[in-house]
Amino acid sequence: MLVRGLRLSTDIHKLLDRREGKSVSEKSNIADRAALELALECVRRGANVAFPVAEKCPYNLVVDSGGKLYRVRAKAAGIHRASGALVVNAQKRIPNTSGRGPSSVAVAYDDSDIDVFAARFADVWYIFSNPAALPASIRRAAGATQLRSDLESAKDAWQVLRLGVP
Repeated sequence: MLVRGLRLSTDIHKLLDRREGKSVSEKSNIADRAALELALECVRRGANVAFPVAEKCPYNLVVDSGGKLYRVRAKAAGIHRASGALVVNAQKRIPNTSGRGPSSVAVAYDDSDIDVFAARFADVWYIFSNPAALPASIRRAAGATQLRSDLESAKDAWQVLRLGVP
């Protein structure tokens, strides 16, 4: 599905409502919402966006900016119960084929999975161009306004997607 010129939150809710007939977990709805919110922001900044049809795709949207296509994984921060920190899991889950332990294990994204990882903390997007180099989780301490200094350069880094100011 190609999205061009969405009308803010009304269209986001309509797109999410289409999935309502499916049996989808709350985490999946949060991931869908993050992808739609990022898509909206990319459209505001002049890009075209598309969504994969496959459910198990490692990316949840494709951004077309200036003829270059980026496979993007968008995620929203959740609140860590014990510490109150905002946390984004920067890993994917794959089936555990060892026959022991849990049915799936968390592993880092690699360059063959996605081109860009985007994490939303409150109303701020952090856009990372090297997903394989990310830590397993990205945290912002309770009450803090920044991530750790080595990750802070990704704040509003729309240039990674060749996008500027809307």
